[in-house]
Amino acid sequence: NEFTQTHPQYANQFDSAWNESARVINNERNSEYVFKHPNPYDGNVNALQIGKGLAKTGVLSEATLALEAAVKQPEAQQSSIMEAWRLLGEAHAENDDDVRAIAAMREAHRLDPLDAQVALQLAVSHTNELEKTEAIQHAILWLRQQQGVAHLVEGKTIMDENEARDAFREASRLQPENADIHAVIGVLAHLTRDYDEAVRAFETAARLNPQDHRLHNKIGATRANAAKSSEAISSYRSALDLKPNYTRAWTNMGIGFANQGRYEASVAYYLRALELNPNADNAWGYLRISLGCTGRIDLMPLVDEKNVRALAREFPVGGTV
Repeated sequence: NEFTQTHPQYANQFDSAWNESARVINNERNSEYVFKHPNPYDGNVNALQIGKGLAKTGVLSEATLALEAAVKQPEAQQSSIMEAWRLLGEAHAENDDDVRAIAAMREAHRLDPLDAQVALQLAVSHTNELEKTEAIQHAILWLRQQQGVAHLVEGKTIMDENEARDAFREASRLQPENADIHAVIGVLAHLTRDYDEAVRAFETAARLNPQDHRLHNKIGATRANAAKSSEAISSYRSALDLKPNYTRAWTNMGIGFANQGRYEASVAYYLRALELNPNADNAWGYLRISLGCTGRIDLMPLVDEKNVRALAREFPVGGTV
């Protein structure tokens, strides 16, 4: 549940997408979760525990396979299947794949519509996908389940971003030490592109929960979207210090360097993200752009082949900063 900053190549698309706040989710996002085949963990009764362990150590691509096997366990209790779907959604979000994260979280939400953690993660992933209406709805659902502040949205199922933000501001006044409330304020401020308030909210959340790598990434992505790429990179470094195998932060680091015109430096960070998740299509797209900007058209066949290892030899991370 993190933010991805906007690549400069797609700035115009970003603006037009925000103007379509009521846009219906496209067919890909409405589709059911698509499983990977073959899966070496299918039929393994310990798939959930294996997936938890792999996710904890940051081996996310492998963790998603184990968790996919876990959600298909025919004898598992519903609570275990719901947990597996939630963890699968978290793994995809950290692996920079919000579309699949949303598909998994929807399954978790279907099994337990009152799970607050799922609602919060759906709010963030929908924000990453520029789906304003869905993000606000899930944020409201989350607040409705929080003791002491639920009354702020009682009887309300639809609010615009300003009404929702006002409700969460009041919630933060009532519960100033609740890091999640401050984080949602940041999400809602990001929806209206009030990046100054978003950064303040995320920084408050990070002060209350300093070990949450995702909050540092959110600060970085928000700073980057406010055209403060050099400051953003410092925040991404903080996120990676806390979790070195954090795919989304590696991708965002690459975008941060590209935003400064440092395309050669950006390539190494995209490649590190792709080493962690070779299926991150957006990172492949960003990589192609940066290679083109550095004049390395000769390497495009390796991109077509998705040959990360050969490309990484050309652009080691340590040699580009």
